Amino acid sequence: MKNLILFAALALFTIPALAQEHKAMTEEVPLAVKQAFQNKYPGKVVTGWETERGHFEAEYKVDGTKYEAEFDAVGTWIETEYSVKMAEIPQPVKDAWKKTDYTKWNIMSTKHIETPSQANIYEYEVKKGKQTVELQFMPDGTQLSKEAK
Repeated sequence: MKNLILFAALALFTIPALAQEHKAMTEEVPLAVKQAFQNKYPGKVVTGWETERGHFEAEYKVDGTKYEAEFDAVGTWIETEYSVKMAEIPQPVKDAWKKTDYTKWNIMSTKHIETPSQANIYEYEVKKGKQTVELQFMPDGTQLSKEAK
């Protein structure tokens, strides 16, 4: 019985940990991912790697701003994001944000995101209590998505 309780407790703490991102050693990153990063961002230097859900995220800096470029395990580019200040967010995005149900929530971060299909996405990550939501907008203020985390 003690072993069953110990196993259950171990599983309770281990399973969530496996789903979280973790720092990856450069040797763990597939060569195809490293090459895809260099092809996409020639001359940029990776300052660290993270893995999450089978994807690899390269961290690098441009003019002091930290960027994160995400690739799948075969090197397909998924997205690149970096933090932006409120002053850098287009006014139509700010106006659209003000029309959401989340304006009373705490803004945890604001980001600019590029994907293969969309070059300019602005994201608000907001939190209230234990709830976290990400809202994404086009530069013209069109809301693309709302995702609870």
